[in-house]
Amino acid sequence: MIAPKKRRTDLCVPDYVRERWGSGTKAKAEMEDLLLEHNGDKEVFLSELLLIVKKLKKFVVKKDQGWYTEAEMKADLKWSATRVAGAKKVCEADPALHRRNQYDGQWEYYVTVRETGVHTQSHEISEEQRQASKATKPLEFKPDEFQDLDKVMARGSQANDAVGQSVLEDLQQNYTKDSQKYLACLSVEGLEEHVRKLEAEHGKLTEQMARGRAVPQPPSCRNAKKFYAKNDAKPAGAVSPLAMFRGNVKTICCARVVLVRKLTQLLTCMPSPPCTSPVAKASCKSVVRSARATVEEVPAAASSSIGLAARCTEHNAERDFHRMTQRTGLMLPVQISPVMLDEEVDVIKLSSWGRYFLDRNLWHTLCGVQEPDEQRCCTIWGSFWEKYRAITPLHPVFNKTTQQLERTAAVLVHGDEGRSKKKYPLMILSCHSVLGMGSGVDSNVHDVEPYDKQELNWTGHTAATRWLLSVLPRSMYDDERSDNYQLLLKHLVADMKELFETGLVNPLTGHTHYFCVINIIGDWPLLGKSFLWNRTFGNSAKKATAKKSPTGICHACWADKPGYPWEDFESPEPRWRQTLNRDEAYTTKPILMELPHDPADPAGFAGQDYFHGFHLGAGKIFVSSALALLSSMFPGGSFPARFKAMETDLFAWCTTYKQYPYIRKFNRDTIGWPHATEAPMGGWHKGSTTLCLLRWFLFCCSQRRANIARGSLLFLTWEAAWEIDMFFSGIYRQKIWIEAETAKALGCRGMRFLLLNGRCAREAYRQRLPFFQFMPNLHRLHHLFFQLLDQAAVAKFVLNNMIFCCQVEEDYIGRPKFVCIKSS
Repeated sequence: MIAPKKRRTDLCVPDYVRERWGSGTKAKAEMEDLLLEHNGDKEVFLSELLLIVKKLKKFVVKKDQGWYTEAEMKADLKWSATRVAGAKKVCEADPALHRRNQYDGQWEYYVTVRETGVHTQSHEISEEQRQASKATKPLEFKPDEFQDLDKVMARGSQANDAVGQSVLEDLQQNYTKDSQKYLACLSVEGLEEHVRKLEAEHGKLTEQMARGRAVPQPPSCRNAKKFYAKNDAKPAGAVSPLAMFRGNVKTICCARVVLVRKLTQLLTCMPSPPCTSPVAKASCKSVVRSARATVEEVPAAASSSIGLAARCTEHNAERDFHRMTQRTGLMLPVQISPVMLDEEVDVIKLSSWGRYFLDRNLWHTLCGVQEPDEQRCCTIWGSFWEKYRAITPLHPVFNKTTQQLERTAAVLVHGDEGRSKKKYPLMILSCHSVLGMGSGVDSNVHDVEPYDKQELNWTGHTAATRWLLSVLPRSMYDDERSDNYQLLLKHLVADMKELFETGLVNPLTGHTHYFCVINIIGDWPLLGKSFLWNRTFGNSAKKATAKKSPTGICHACWADKPGYPWEDFESPEPRWRQTLNRDEAYTTKPILMELPHDPADPAGFAGQDYFHGFHLGAGKIFVSSALALLSSMFPGGSFPARFKAMETDLFAWCTTYKQYPYIRKFNRDTIGWPHATEAPMGGWHKGSTTLCLLRWFLFCCSQRRANIARGSLLFLTWEAAWEIDMFFSGIYRQKIWIEAETAKALGCRGMRFLLLNGRCAREAYRQRLPFFQFMPNLHRLHHLFFQLLDQAAVAKFVLNNMIFCCQVEEDYIGRPKFVCIKSS
């Protein structure tokens, strides 16, 4: 059967049979058995052979290895003297497997503690279709063979006709009961007049919505993206609903209303409607396709606004839509200004946003007030600057009069890098008001909203509370073009200085309003790039044996310079505190330092934040080390077994207390602890995961308190975790200003955490455990805790340094990043 046929080529078997036969003896035996099973029937044999099952077997061997001394092999691994002697003999034969410890000089041997194997098996099923030969004679059917099918198709056409007729009748009945008005609407002129009235009413509603508070999208909208993406594509041969009403003049009106809704939802900054409508979200390209389909089916629509959308190109749909919306007055009236770097780029200056707020009577949104109230806005900003004067009396903003301060908005500038379509860095600069609608955390500390409310700016849609300034691709500020970033800042800073000194005149009241940038915020790399620092976390020693003289890790002090250790958390006044603002951390003065700032604390112009310092920094190291310690309290004879028990307990706790860790599994890789001899570094990337795991750790320790010895390393860790959790639980519930006594108590809790964390690291080192590594982020936290204590000593109210946190900004930078990805 397999042999080639020269004459009777019709007897040749397909290639897959020959390939299967030549794959080996086992395959031949299986094919022989299959042929015997079907009594030599060639056709059945070939059909069965089309289904091929491939079994892939793979063994993964996992080795638990590490460096151990002879005493550790006996004490920790519980090895017998015979096994220890054998291990030493094997290791001494290979120079790479034995060494002297750098601390005590004892011989260490790299041994394999245990080998475990994992057997995985997968099944792959593939099917192929044979090519059918040409029939020798045509097929014959009985006359009534498809009688039932004809009846079904007839019933379907009747149903379609009935649906179309019912829709037409419904439109006639519900459109209007006045016959004269109905007849008037049958003309194109009547329909155009009706559409103009609708657009005028829509303009009024848009104006009212611009004056109101931006409402965030409901949770039901978050997962609707896939649904609309699937429904964008039009199946081949599908009939548009408009085809059912071809020839009816009302079709133009219906189609136009749908397209107007779709355009306004896409191109305005109004909140999107609930996602129950299929036009809640749409790409520019899909709107162009819809408009073209409408014009094709209803040619009269080409003379309406639908024709404008239909004339846009699909290839450059976004560009054409921007031009069209600008001509039709649908674009947000914020001026985009071109500036010159080594090439021209577009920016939105802060003054453009200021003019928009004043022209649309939206100044109250900068104060956290829902309705326009000029007197209350003046009271709110006056109260803010009065408290701010107590902590920074030398700031240039206090050269203004009281009336000017009441109309001066405090602003924060944020910068961070997003990722474009191919994970390419993308610099996104934005700014926002210090005051807002609150943090969204329920608190019984403040029951009644005061007239001069001072709330954090954390709630509300970020498209309404954050204002985009610039987007710069990495190729424009890389090493070869690094000057572009400072040039961009120069243009933005010049505009901000003019807003501070000259201000903007409100066209509605005639009063002048000012903007004052009080801090620049962002992660540590961004601040270092913006302020041109030569003392950052990158200068910290990477190894214990580093020979280079330390140059300092902090822009504000001499921490990590010789004689000024930053790891001193025991002293109430570390030595580096004496060097605050002693010298500048840059060689060339950065552009940002031209903005008005406190001359007594120039280093404080760069706002350090808890989010990058703890949630994504030192907190990951602390929590992962704590969980590695906690694993010994769970049942199991091996690491995988104990972590499996921890995983079950964690997700049960999350379900009970409605916590969201944003991780799907929990193992050694989750906490970044692949080997027992390596330090856990935390393998998650969400800041909220840090706090979730921290609170689960506290819950587990509370349940097992009877088994935790007082004074043990786990007990110290439990104490430290309790202190930092109480700190964040307290400070998250505060407003912009914290009473001095409360701020002092919170600062002491933070200091207590640093002290206990340092003692945990010392005890872990004494026990030869690689836990609680010190990272420069701990020094950032040290500054923030001291900031609370220092301000509490000189003022009745302390500025809540949670205003520097960047959680909300991390959400915001994802929006222009997503636009860049979609338009790439």
